Amino acid sequence: MPVRRVESDEIRRLFNKSGLFERAEQGELKSVLMVDRLVQPEARLPEGTRSQMIWYLGHGGQKLALVHQYLLPDGTIGGSGRPDTKRMILDDEIIYC
Repeated sequence: MPVRRVESDEIRRLFNKSGLFERAEQGELKSVLMVDRLVQPEARLPEGTRSQMIWYLGHGGQKLALVHQYLLPDGTIGGSGRPDTKRMILDDEIIYC
C-alpha cells in the first residue's frame, strides 16, 4: 500500500470530512486504545490528564485512522475538543503527518 506524507492541516481536514470521529463516538466504529499514560506536569495540563493513542477500526477490523488525544480529568478531549490525526488509510493509501 502506498504511503504519503501530508501536512497536519491536510490530514486534519480529511479526518474531519470523513466523519470517523463522530462514527466512533456513536459506537459505529471500534476504538482501540493503544497507549494510555498520565501526562507529565511540565506539559502544563490539568493534573490527571492522560495522553492516548487510539486506532479507529472498521467493521472487519480494518484500520481506518490513528489519533492522539489528551483526555482531561473531566472526560473531555483537550485542545480543540477533537483528536489529533496521525495516520489515515484512504482509498488503499496510507497518509500520515
